[in-house]
Amino acid sequence: MTATLIDTNVWLAISFDAHPGHALARQAFQDSPGSDHWLWCRATQQSYLRLMATPALHSAYGSPALSNRDARASMEILLAHPRILVADEPAEVSDLWLQLADHQRPAPKLWMDAYLAAVAIQGGWRLLSFDRDFERFCNAGLQLTPLR
Repeated sequence: MTATLIDTNVWLAISFDAHPGHALARQAFQDSPGSDHWLWCRATQQSYLRLMATPALHSAYGSPALSNRDARASMEILLAHPRILVADEPAEVSDLWLQLADHQRPAPKLWMDAYLAAVAIQGGWRLLSFDRDFERFCNAGLQLTPLR
């Protein structure tokens, strides 16, 4: 099975018609081979649900706020597609994650990026994201597909 780990920013773009990356994210899914699965991991699920239940985000895109139940329902709609799956955490993610996140200075956003990169690397999956900061992990083996 070929698979691509999807960053939360792509799931959000798919979910909001008014998101500036909406058309690009939907096109990426439509253009991906039918044999390619799009993956959530537990971290992207939690991030998506947290953001989908954040009223300020909905206000920014001109949509009504969602309850936690409604946020979950929006994720379940995406998961109903046969090519969209939840991946188990691959073995030995922790060591690579901590190695990739090692930094001399405070870098709080690096924790999640390093984790997603480690999951993708250890799973043998590509990572699809609007975030160009993931390019720093390509030398560690990350196969990044940037959306631009």
